Amino acid sequence: MKFVKFRTLEDEVTRSRLGLQKEASVVDLVAALRAYRFKIMKITADVDNYRNAEMACSSTINFLISRLDEVQGLIETSTGSAIFSTRTARELGIGDVVYPIHDIVLKAPVEPRKIICLALTYKGHAEEMDLSTVKFPEVFFKPPTAVIGPEEPIILPNSAPTKVDFEAELGIVMGKRARFVKEEEAMDYIVGYTALNDVTARDVEFEWGLKQWALSKSFDTFAPIGPCITTKEEIEDPHNLDIKLRLNGEIMQESNTSDLILSIPKIVSMISQFMTLETGDVISTGTPPGVGYKKDPPVFLRPGDVCEVEIEGLDILRNPVEGVLEGE
Repeated sequence: MKFVKFRTLEDEVTRSRLGLQKEASVVDLVAALRAYRFKIMKITADVDNYRNAEMACSSTINFLISRLDEVQGLIETSTGSAIFSTRTARELGIGDVVYPIHDIVLKAPVEPRKIICLALTYKGHAEEMDLSTVKFPEVFFKPPTAVIGPEEPIILPNSAPTKVDFEAELGIVMGKRARFVKEEEAMDYIVGYTALNDVTARDVEFEWGLKQWALSKSFDTFAPIGPCITTKEEIEDPHNLDIKLRLNGEIMQESNTSDLILSIPKIVSMISQFMTLETGDVISTGTPPGVGYKKDPPVFLRPGDVCEVEIEGLDILRNPVEGVLEGE
């Protein structure tokens, strides 16, 4: 399944809904569940189960993720009948159930309390940065205020606008609270995966005294995520996914997650020894070679550019780039 957050063009800007992406359409989860329940459910116990599922799907994405084991079957049933449910929903005054993806606004699909980022996790990227691989990767954080969704602009900060770089990364989305997790059990704590662009101001990172890993990567809009959470059942092998980044249509980064130094279960287990991972938290697994900083000549983001992160099995994360307005 591919979960998204979205709003319709008629919704208030602050309102978002939870949906299930099906090819070029998105199913409104609450509307689908409600229509299906009203039309065919006769057994009281089942009606109560559907009401519980509606409550989960009308709440936050993190709450839905935490209840997914309980409601997944009902979601599959109701969204599988989405065409039928659309007609029913209109008859009942519920509204539309299915929306063409181009007629809605997708938002960042996750609401992480923290984004844990890893550095130098791909052999090729460590080599291009002239750094050796290490037993434990460099760890830093991006704040939730850096998160934006697909098609939202990356804004070049006025304090460091000239050396802003891109980094395509696979994000692990946590499905439940995890602490002191064994490596062999780590996959049980993951709900799925998403694409992330670890946008970085290289002058802040390397030229502002000591290496400023966190500051250089924490500006507002520096964590594009999305466009969906693809559940782990949809990904046959997360350690064999093509990953690339295009800038204005030109491929800048192109690799495969098989080049990761650490496995995904190992990453989750290692981090959980140091901190509690919570539902909806994202672990960004690092970037492959090809970052703009190491190109000859270097390539940095400019107003009018368009970044696209494409990871096999996930949808394309696309973000335009804007400059800071004068005076801001």
